[in-house]
Amino acid sequence: ALSLSGFSRIGQWLAQEKPIGVFADTTILFSATYTPDRFNEESEVAFTELTRANVPVFVSVNVRAEFLENHRRVGIADCLVDFLDDAQAY
Repeated sequence: ALSLSGFSRIGQWLAQEKPIGVFADTTILFSATYTPDRFNEESEVAFTELTRANVPVFVSVNVRAEFLENHRRVGIADCLVDFLDDAQAY
């Protein structure tokens, strides 16, 4: 099994295990799709490796809902900051 210490060895793990699929949680999905996240680069590498190995990634309905909610919250905050910046310009 892949350790919780990080994804630096995912290529080795994929070569040894040859999984038929993996489950992803909200954290890795969000970090892979939100560039400012501090784990973005590492998460993108993990998904790239999974894609190269043709390993499907599965999520639950709850994970999908949490993922969308996290992006909604970030989007609202980003828009409010932009609005404040624009308002201060006038």
